[in-house]
Amino acid sequence: MGNVAVEPPKVQPADLETIADLAGAIFTSVDMTEMSAIASELEAKAQRLGELFAQLSGPRGEEVVNLIIAETFISRRKRREISAIVTEAILRDALIALADSSQGPMERVSLMRYWLEPMGDLANDLPFELLHFLQPDRFCLATSWVWNPLTETGAVKLLLDEGFELFGADQDEAFARLNFAIDYLGQTAQAAGFIPAGNTHFAMDAFLAGVYGVYMSTVLEMRMTKEFNKILPPLSQLMRRLLGIYHKEVN
Repeated sequence: MGNVAVEPPKVQPADLETIADLAGAIFTSVDMTEMSAIASELEAKAQRLGELFAQLSGPRGEEVVNLIIAETFISRRKRREISAIVTEAILRDALIALADSSQGPMERVSLMRYWLEPMGDLANDLPFELLHFLQPDRFCLATSWVWNPLTETGAVKLLLDEGFELFGADQDEAFARLNFAIDYLGQTAQAAGFIPAGNTHFAMDAFLAGVYGVYMSTVLEMRMTKEFNKILPPLSQLMRRLLGIYHKEVN
């Protein structure tokens, strides 16, 4: 969670009733075996990224940049736009800064956020997704579909008691509070049997993706025609897309 301590909450952070309802909705489409498979795929993704980051300072540094970016959900669709804004050399420097564990989380993501600022949510989503997979035991998945402080929406918001505050005095405190909340929710969900045993961080990533997928599908069903809703991907595929692990040839 970085270097900022979070005081124990005055209220129960988890909305247990809503968590149970959303877990039930997820399990109508995705069983625990599939949840475990997704968590394992996330673990493999983290390993791949670790190996790629280790090569950034070597002769293949700029080539490796593209391989790292391709591992994320949002940048797969916007790679050309990223290339139009920043070069591989600039991105390599930003990624090297991101991997510097001697710095706090906000310092680590700052260079990439600066260069990608014209791209809106991607400027936050890309560095924070990579930061999570570099050190999942320290940093939560803080992409905009998990929590967007500007719109106050996201999967984690659906699972928290209304009395729990995600905002802080500054960005460091806010990020620490988000980490605390997701850690707490992960422990709660695992104790209730809603996520598989093992790596709580990746299992919670899968659960959050399931929550957001259920939410998104529900909203679309309310707003769109039945014909449009028929083209929605299955929940397991939607979860993998959000988490950057969907590959047509595999799934």
